[in-house]
Amino acid sequence: MIATLEELNEFRQFATEQIGNGAEELSLEELVDRWRMLSHSPDELNDNVRAVQEAIADMERGETGQPFGEFAAEFRVRHDLTDSQ
Repeated sequence: MIATLEELNEFRQFATEQIGNGAEELSLEELVDRWRMLSHSPDELNDNVRAVQEAIADMERGETGQPFGEFAAEFRVRHDLTDSQ
């Protein structure tokens, strides 16, 4: 997702309010996580939770996906990338 100026301003305002309300111990990443959690609709959050639950169920069944090395090699070939790039 490409950040828009409006989103950046909304986040800046949110972060400023959070820090002003005692959240100064939070890291930038924690502020972003909190902002995302509070700015998503309930449907989006439910979709995300469902996707994570499905991924966990897949892993429990032994379906762990493609090894990264295989993916990286295929990605390099598909995008005509060499190790020096």
